[in-house]
Amino acid sequence: MKTAICIKPGIFTTVQDLGRIGMRRYGIGYAGVADVASAVNANILCGNPPGAALLECTYQGPVIKFYGSTFISVTGRNVEIIINEKTVDEKAHDVTEGDVLKLRIKEGCRAYIAFRGGINGPSIQGSRATDTVSRCCGYTIKEGAIIHTLESRVIDTHTLLHSPDYSNDILEAYPGPEYHLLDASDKAALVTHEWNISSRSSRMSYMLDGNPLGIGYQNMLSGPVLPGTIQIPPSGLPIILGNDSQTTGGYPRIGILTPQSYQILSQKPPGSTLRLSILEE
Repeated sequence: MKTAICIKPGIFTTVQDLGRIGMRRYGIGYAGVADVASAVNANILCGNPPGAALLECTYQGPVIKFYGSTFISVTGRNVEIIINEKTVDEKAHDVTEGDVLKLRIKEGCRAYIAFRGGINGPSIQGSRATDTVSRCCGYTIKEGAIIHTLESRVIDTHTLLHSPDYSNDILEAYPGPEYHLLDASDKAALVTHEWNISSRSSRMSYMLDGNPLGIGYQNMLSGPVLPGTIQIPPSGLPIILGNDSQTTGGYPRIGILTPQSYQILSQKPPGSTLRLSILEE
């Protein structure tokens, strides 16, 4: 169903869902939403299945004009919702033909727009998610893009997920397979240093700036990695893998973020300062 048109795409807006689960063993990454709680809650508010495809908006929201009546919801850390040039407080709304939606991401860096029925589009390996590295399925929203949705079938069988404390600047991680390669001074530095999220970060990885660790180059075989895996490349500066990351990696895997901490990280824009905390083995 032809539902809306994108007037302005924002900085980076893609179609996402919960990703391609169970395919990493074949070298196919997850893709999917970065902030699961916000995305699932947007779908639940819209009466959609939790994994329905929706828009993930990064840094700046799009401007969308509707072709007809439908129901939408908008979530994120702190997002101002503007319909027909008026700010509205509720996260879920009926819209009609000619209505125009704008977003202002006031805190965090991602917002989610769900449309009743979910966004329609090609499905590959059970997902409509946009993989920005392989360019597999999904699509990045451009000016003039038409948003098609599936037939509405409202469900009400889920409760909203609890959102993490996005203001928390300490990210918890479990020790990784190569954590033992860090000496005592590097282990201490990892958790006492403040790290800054680099502007070079992307959906593939969050690159951290700060005082390099002295772990040095390690000649090792590539091993499996997941979003949230903390690796130390030869530069000594940690990299935290994102949703569009590769499925194997050859740098030491010294930790992996807890699911809650990974969601917190997903709402931290470049320039944010954070610290790491390694949970006891």
